[in-house]
Amino acid sequence: MKRGGCLIPLVAAVILTAIPAYEAGTFLLWLVFLVLVAWHARPRAKALSLTKRATGQYSGRAGQTSPKGGPAMPKHWTEELEAKHGMPLHQIPGKVYALHYEVPQVLRSVSSDYAGPSPRSDADGFLSAGPIRHYVGWTQQAKPAKRISRHGPAAYREVVYLQPGTMHDETALKLTGACPKCGEQYADSLAVRPGSHPERQG
Repeated sequence: MKRGGCLIPLVAAVILTAIPAYEAGTFLLWLVFLVLVAWHARPRAKALSLTKRATGQYSGRAGQTSPKGGPAMPKHWTEELEAKHGMPLHQIPGKVYALHYEVPQVLRSVSSDYAGPSPRSDADGFLSAGPIRHYVGWTQQAKPAKRISRHGPAAYREVVYLQPGTMHDETALKLTGACPKCGEQYADSLAVRPGSHPERQG
């Protein structure tokens, strides 16, 4: 709460209590006034915004409803994309990418497939539930490198797959694909299976 916000109800209380309350009605009016002043000065929770994962833009909401994902995406974001492209979400063309981390990393701005059932978040969105070796994502950005750059420093990651595809292709790669560099299954890095949680990010 701002300093001025704290002083308003205090000053109002001092002034009003200095005036004799001869009538019950007047006293009630003072009480209502104090309640309204205190309500107006109350601290307001800051809502975190989550990113529109495919575009890398923030669409505004707090580690809750997440941007980008499958059928469980926020309804408004899904509707925007479908209206923009004139097709169902899972058919929208984009780029599917897979990243390899020689040393497993806790990643930012991840899909909740990696964040788990009780996701942590920061200003960039979800954090992975723990250090992961592989990340598979999807973006509709013309330059996928911009989206990929949100998943940790370039020195720690290697792009091992980058091909045109849809969110359906992304999910299939997560569940059945293997890293061409080390041979490990991408699914080994997932915290939960796609579609088994209420929210996703891209």
